Amino acid sequence: MSRRIALLIGAPDPRIQGVEGDLDRMEEALARHGFVSERLFGPAATRAGILAALDALQGTIQGGDAVVVYYSGHGGKVANPRAGRARVGGLREPAFYRALIPTDIRETTPTEFRGVLSIELDARIAAIADRSANVAVILDCCYSEGIARGVDDEPLGERSLPMGPPWLAPIEALRDALLRAGVDPDDLAAEADPRVIRLSASGPQAIAVEARDERGCAGLFTIHLAAALLEAADATMTWLALGRRVRTRVMAKRPRQRPVLKGPGDRLLFRLEEAPPGRSFAVLGGGARPRLDGGAMAGVEVGDRVLLIPSTVDGAPLGAAAVTRVDASTAELEVEGRVDLGDLTSLAALPERYLRPRARVRVRATPAIDALVRRALPRSGIACADDDHDHDHDRPSTPWVAEIVEREGVLTIAAADGAPLRAPIPLRLGDDARLDLALAYVAESVEILALGRSLAELAERPEEALDRARPGWTIEARGSDGEVERGEPDQYSADAPLRLGDGRDLVITLRDHHGLMAPLYGWVFSICPSGQVRLLSRRHPWGALVGADEPYILGDRLGGRREGIEVRSAAALPQGGPSRGELVLIAADGQADLRAWERRAEAFRGRDRLDPAPVLRARDLAAEGPPKGLARRFAVWHVPTELRPK
Repeated sequence: MSRRIALLIGAPDPRIQGVEGDLDRMEEALARHGFVSERLFGPAATRAGILAALDALQGTIQGGDAVVVYYSGHGGKVANPRAGRARVGGLREPAFYRALIPTDIRETTPTEFRGVLSIELDARIAAIADRSANVAVILDCCYSEGIARGVDDEPLGERSLPMGPPWLAPIEALRDALLRAGVDPDDLAAEADPRVIRLSASGPQAIAVEARDERGCAGLFTIHLAAALLEAADATMTWLALGRRVRTRVMAKRPRQRPVLKGPGDRLLFRLEEAPPGRSFAVLGGGARPRLDGGAMAGVEVGDRVLLIPSTVDGAPLGAAAVTRVDASTAELEVEGRVDLGDLTSLAALPERYLRPRARVRVRATPAIDALVRRALPRSGIACADDDHDHDHDRPSTPWVAEIVEREGVLTIAAADGAPLRAPIPLRLGDDARLDLALAYVAESVEILALGRSLAELAERPEEALDRARPGWTIEARGSDGEVERGEPDQYSADAPLRLGDGRDLVITLRDHHGLMAPLYGWVFSICPSGQVRLLSRRHPWGALVGADEPYILGDRLGGRREGIEVRSAAALPQGGPSRGELVLIAADGQADLRAWERRAEAFRGRDRLDPAPVLRARDLAAEGPPKGLARRFAVWHVPTELRPK
């Protein structure tokens, strides 16, 4: 029988007061979710004690167990004066070394570092995930996206420990010893371990602080995390929804502290199941004019209509609303009819009707099948059949995405050159249930293709355009033979696409050329020829933050080797399918949740079109007020790709 086990590590220090309070709150909150917690606190939370506890945990868990590793205390980082230089074995020097700070840190000597380096923690978490993939790591400390708590605002207290040049020698001695012992950070997954949820109190350059409430002193992040976990004890919620709730509450108190979520955010809390994919948005605020947590960056347009869904998972739609104004990351809604949102401040929105089709298809079938296919097209109007489209010359032409052909009771969905986009779909006209399922799969496939085409057409408007000279993108495609193709987005075209697949791995770097203190965020999407949209930078659901002194590198392994990630065609694309895809690079001056673009090209599951899963991702976001630091300006780059199988 599977178990739920939590290791709660608290490393107090005279400068911080709330570590024990953090452990009390987390033990209480996790107990509501069925966890049995083990504490490692105070004198026991030494370097040796922390590493031994992680090793013991790895040795006791079994497949199917749910595991939480929580740390509260100081964190630190030290700049590497040799940052960026080449090292032996293809490594490059990291910009910073980051570490957890145990209670015996002051016993560090020039040859023995008593902190826990990020690579040590990551290696042990990877070993735990090898035993059970249901793992969550939660860090309440400064710089905790990379690893590391923080007094610049009263009554908030700081949770960071200064780490200057004297720390560098023992840190590098430990790193070298780890490499000799086989703890190689380059054996760890690029873009963090994709199996593991990582929820951090702050970004890699940011301070995490303490605060006080009626229960006493604790980490600001943990105060809101524990409260959110208690609220979710009797509900079904994803990690993304929990992370958004915590981030909104923390930033309402301290805008500079942005909690960060990495990993499979659509996974349900402490489970391996994921919420069904679907295009959906959170609704911000109630009343007659709520806002949609999705704007131009997410493909929302004035005139689109949405259905409003309450926060209860089985809630029926309350009514409809129309989009009346769109900015980069949000949109204004006007509720239609006599729908009283009143106290209903926690809502999700599902597209009901697009003002204009985003794509069109051709249908080639017998009259009876033609009529069935046309009736089965997405009710949202995201796609239309050729002669169903109202050709309004004042609107941009609607791109053509597929041809649906019926031959002898079998449907095929094909690209312009006839290459198949899906495997053949038998209709079985005498089996009504099978026919309905086949037509629903056609509708799902067309919606995925139309959504992918809409992303391929995404462009910023002049009034919300980011200065394109500020973000600096570099693209590398690395072959298994050592060949490296390097370039910038604008040098690729339909006639000269970026070659991917065939064993080639992708590395993309985003730098802030202006080096401003103002934030810069980036997203990288891949559009497969099947229409499937995949967020490659998915460990950063709200955008990857670029520091003035640290670029964002997609595909960078934790030890500094640019190893790359694989971009391949979706499993739904049959043999002989098209090979042309696209990368979409987005940079913005603030955060935005762009996961509404993602759809998976899988077999249709037969669910109702009004799937309540969006509520799992949107619950209670609006109750906390509009999030801080949302994007106002953005820029988009489109990179044609050639995806060849190995």
